[in-house]
Amino acid sequence: MTIVPPQALPLLETDGPDRSVPVSNMVDPLPDPVVLVETCLANIRKTDADIRAWRVVFEAEAIAHAEACAADIKTGLRLGGLQGVPVGVKDIIDMAGHRTLCGSKARIGRPPETADAWIVRALKTAGAIPLGKTHTTEFACFDPALTANPRSLGHTPGGSSSGSAAAVAAGHVPFAIGTQTVASVNRPAAYCGVTAFKPTPGLWPMDGVVPFAPSFDTLGLFAGSVEVVARGVEALSGDRLAMLTNALDHATVHVIDDALLDNLEPDDARYFDDFLRQLEDNGISIKRGASPIDMGRLNALQSDLVAYEAARSHARTFDEEAALLGPKLTELLSQGAQIGDDACLAMRRDCKSLCNAFRQHVPKDAIFLWPATPAPAPLGLEWTGDPRLIQPWTVLGGPILSVPNPACDDVLPRGLLFSSSPFSDRSLLTFGRSVIAPVCDRAFS
Repeated sequence: MTIVPPQALPLLETDGPDRSVPVSNMVDPLPDPVVLVETCLANIRKTDADIRAWRVVFEAEAIAHAEACAADIKTGLRLGGLQGVPVGVKDIIDMAGHRTLCGSKARIGRPPETADAWIVRALKTAGAIPLGKTHTTEFACFDPALTANPRSLGHTPGGSSSGSAAAVAAGHVPFAIGTQTVASVNRPAAYCGVTAFKPTPGLWPMDGVVPFAPSFDTLGLFAGSVEVVARGVEALSGDRLAMLTNALDHATVHVIDDALLDNLEPDDARYFDDFLRQLEDNGISIKRGASPIDMGRLNALQSDLVAYEAARSHARTFDEEAALLGPKLTELLSQGAQIGDDACLAMRRDCKSLCNAFRQHVPKDAIFLWPATPAPAPLGLEWTGDPRLIQPWTVLGGPILSVPNPACDDVLPRGLLFSSSPFSDRSLLTFGRSVIAPVCDRAFS
């Protein structure tokens, strides 16, 4: 089975030739909510038996919600910027009336949740229609989900937000919500060839999200293009985003040279260089310089801190349900339990010191560009892929915008990540719209 990219998705007819819309085209003007939901459900029925992006789809609930949205629109009642738009929600995020299973056998008997997570409330306030729960790796760790990569079904979609990235890439929904602790939003976006945005931690509260390593856990958003992801971020953030005014230099992109880039496969290095030339052709200055810190050291510190926090976040589950947990999660929790509090404090100091040193030696208004991964999505579903190139930018705490590399002409996409200083989310999205989107749009037109 061949899955086409969302930019080229065929129209799926539901009740006749006038009852179909491309899923990625959901702004200016907004399609009829019922038609859009029906189209998404038709796409899911057509391809999800192979992709397995969804743990559960709320079909009847979503249709009823869409009908109510359509009635509101007819009367002139506009709720928000995502009114009538279907969205997938990663299954570590609570939704009232539905179970949060976290991809784990240890939670099979869990009752439905009684309250929505903050992000679900924000979605509903913006008028969005939650279409269902997307598959996640176990507790957002390394034991893989069932999900396959829509670009090539034999390859991983990445993790831990496997189902959310795959659902957008397959044209099942215009938007999906994921979470990132190390690379769990931007890596699956890169592997599946979609756009994603991980905001500065704290922009979107994490209440109602099952924690893994709370110091680093962050929500994120997947969509089919920079413009659409930016619309989604704006609709969900409201005044929170408007208050972020950090200005960035939109005429220059900084490439930090670090030993981690030595891991790039030859084709990936070539595609990255080709994209740099495309930027220069579009009037963007490229500045390269040595990293002021050892990015690999930063990664190592974060990996140990994540293990420490995860062991404490899931101590009860590990004590009571260890036999039901996957081997990779079990190993990480075991390692984290061996890290003492004093060692954790020392690592936090070292991590903070490295982050401060980085910020002190780079321009405050800099936009950084790196390849998102050193290679395309690995063959097989057992391993969710290499997070090393995304991980340091997560630790540094700024927003991360990831997009497919338009210079790549392979079946398997390559991703790019743009990052900047914390709280520069608004300016980074503006850069994405004004500079990155035109380059990518030409490539996919």
